[in-house]
Amino acid sequence: DEDLIVTKKSGETAVPLSSTLANLIPLEKEIPIPTTPPNATVQLAVQFRAPDCPCTTISYWKMVDEFGGICFPEMRGVACQVRVVAI
Repeated sequence: DEDLIVTKKSGETAVPLSSTLANLIPLEKEIPIPTTPPNATVQLAVQFRAPDCPCTTISYWKMVDEFGGICFPEMRGVACQVRVVAI
C-alpha cells in the first residue's frame, strides 16, 4: 500500500484539473472546504474511480474562490497519485 498525504492552503473549494486525462476520475467535482484559520489544518476526502488496468495515475486539484477564480495561481495545488497494481 501507498500512503497519500494531501495538504492545502486556505481557500473555499478544491476542484480537479485535468483529472480525466489521467484516468483517475473523482466521483465529486468539488469538495467544500470549511472556514480554516491561518496555520490550521483541515482534512479533505474524495473518492475516485481508478483505471481498469495496472498503472500509476494522478488527479490534479486547484482551489477556486466562490466566483470560480483560481486561488494561488502561482502555486502547484495538490495532486493525488494512485498506483493500480492488480485487477
